[in-house]
Amino acid sequence: MRIWIAIGLSAVLGIAAGLGAAWLRIHQAPCTQDPLREGASPGGLASAQGENPPAVAKVAVDRESYDFGVVDESSKGSHDFLFSNQGGAPLRLDKGESTCGCTVSKLDREIILQPGETAPVTVEWSADGKYGDFREGVTVTTNDPNWPQVGLTITGRVTVAVRADPDELVFNNVTAGEEVGDTAKLFGYLDEPLEILSHRMTNPKTAENFEVTLSPLAVEEVQSERDAKSGYLAGITVKPGLPPGPFQQRIVFETNVADVPEIAVEVTGSIGGDISVVGPGFGEKSGVLHIGTVSGREGAERTLLIVARGPHRKEVQLKLVEVVPDVLEVDEEALGQLSDVPGGTVSQAALKIRIPPGSKPANRLGSELGKLGRIVIETGHPTVPRLVVYVRFAVAG
Repeated sequence: MRIWIAIGLSAVLGIAAGLGAAWLRIHQAPCTQDPLREGASPGGLASAQGENPPAVAKVAVDRESYDFGVVDESSKGSHDFLFSNQGGAPLRLDKGESTCGCTVSKLDREIILQPGETAPVTVEWSADGKYGDFREGVTVTTNDPNWPQVGLTITGRVTVAVRADPDELVFNNVTAGEEVGDTAKLFGYLDEPLEILSHRMTNPKTAENFEVTLSPLAVEEVQSERDAKSGYLAGITVKPGLPPGPFQQRIVFETNVADVPEIAVEVTGSIGGDISVVGPGFGEKSGVLHIGTVSGREGAERTLLIVARGPHRKEVQLKLVEVVPDVLEVDEEALGQLSDVPGGTVSQAALKIRIPPGSKPANRLGSELGKLGRIVIETGHPTVPRLVVYVRFAVAG
């Protein structure tokens, strides 16, 4: 019995000693982790990565788009987009894709921005003969995991800085001793008001037979032209005294616009009434056949008459010399059949002009997008050796 009592007492003392030793070890060892602190692992060990995440680059840009406004057809422009690194690691910038109208310069090599640094990314753009509204874009690639590609957009509208409308005045079949005139509008499209500083004739032999008057356009006339900011009305008069036959004069206007220091208006025509062109839609004084806009699928046809009179009418032989653009067709066989009209004092031939079905889109309305079409005919007449018929038309797709 005593033996069992001794054994039980020894067991109790052993358990107590073990618990005491464990308690002592726990309280003597330093505590390095708090299992209840945020970021601790389920086993009581904290995650160092959760406390101190790795530093990354963070890209920022002052703006993502820029509007160039109204620019001239020959303009080249550039804009600096300011990039900065708002992260904690180096930011890498490199060239991405771009549309055909603009390029990113200064990124032939990648740019490295340290945290807090800023650098410009220059986007260059060229009108390259384009007209109308434009919208172009480029991308800049980065190592920012939240913004790996930054898209930059540039917009604007391409027009001419200065334009004459029309840029050619035609006076066909002017009777000797007759005074004729017409007007052209000179438009300025820049914010700086257009000024016409002077004008001159390029053909001094006939300069005295031409007169030019200038007056500012009324506000409503300027506003009627899209994007125009200012303008002048140029009155051009052909005075009596020119010899029989064709004439040509070029009037050059000096402007205050640095990129377009001069604009010109061509003045052409013929003196003498021995050969004339008549028919529906044709302006005898302007020398322009107005067809308007036609369907490319259907095409169009117009017939005019070339009339020869006077003592030299028997010498007239009509020959087609030039047709611009190719979409216009002229019936050369009909043109060559000059016949007498009953009465014996007048001869005439048909000028058949055709825009064939299936023609491609074209703009020959005399606007900034396309000059008038042109048909040039040699006559063989001693005083009116050449006829020029202008055609105002457009082909819609």
